[in-house]
Amino acid sequence: MLLAAFLVAATGLRAAEGPNYETQIRPIFKEHCTHCHGEEEKPKGGLDLRLRRTMDAKTEDGSPVLTPGHPDQSAMLKLIRAGEMPKKGKKMPDNQVALLEAWIKAGAKVNEPEPTGILPPGVYVSPSDRKFWSFQPVTKPTVPRFADTPDLGPVDSFVRAKLKAKQLDFAPEADRATLIRRATIDLTGLPPTPAES
Repeated sequence: MLLAAFLVAATGLRAAEGPNYETQIRPIFKEHCTHCHGEEEKPKGGLDLRLRRTMDAKTEDGSPVLTPGHPDQSAMLKLIRAGEMPKKGKKMPDNQVALLEAWIKAGAKVNEPEPTGILPPGVYVSPSDRKFWSFQPVTKPTVPRFADTPDLGPVDSFVRAKLKAKQLDFAPEADRATLIRRATIDLTGLPPTPAES
């Protein structure tokens, strides 16, 4: 009973926090909006959607682009719902529109600090993006060594280390006749001739 109450409270707390900006909302803007509103030399409508703080702008008619806590007062969401934005390409999927609405309703908060000042035109790579594996420097791992097989190559050494971790080892070496049989069957699909054996 106590566990059920805790789970209900935790679910309510998570819902009050709203969607995560970095993992759920920013990718939506990247997919549908920033190629026109931020990455160009001169963003369309003077609106840069690459950062949350730049969304506190006004539209050309003076209405707020984003009104935290009030999705119905946010011009951006009105245009998206009406299908007027994004202009190029297909309409934004309903599940993404619902995520944006939930994020705005929860206060349109960000999860990590944003850079100050004006961003140069182009793709913005956030600190969380830089943590992605392809942005990490390449490191050379230490090749495992084994006393009983010092002549193993690096690839075989890594394979053997994984096998040892699971309390396994390589199969025993095949004799010459078995090796020739395996090679000819693998390469030609036929068993070796008597001369090859």
